[in-house]
Amino acid sequence: MVATLDQLKGLCQERKITVKPTLDKLVNSCPKESKVQLISKLGLYFSSVESTVKNTCTITSMLLKDKGITRTKKNIDDFLSIEDRDVQAIACYPLGESLILITPTGLELQQTDVTPNFSN
Repeated sequence: MVATLDQLKGLCQERKITVKPTLDKLVNSCPKESKVQLISKLGLYFSSVESTVKNTCTITSMLLKDKGITRTKKNIDDFLSIEDRDVQAIACYPLGESLILITPTGLELQQTDVTPNFSN
């Protein structure tokens, strides 16, 4: 289990996932009583994520998406309420084929067509 920010960063480094400043911002915006749980859940996410994910912005931008500390806390609470197996499933899902949204009931996958169109 990943329990500290340094361990989380080490995991990302091992998986060749670039740690962006938003990771620190996210963890530091988390209430003290939830920090270890958030770091652990992020560790689970990054240990399961597809190899196409190259940096930590994928999840941190979703959790820090809306402005304001209240909204960020709500996003973190929603993320923490998701079952570990669901976090792993979302992390394994190809990001090129999905859009992951944080909703009042948790993270939600929505199918999208994000295939770039290079024919001009």
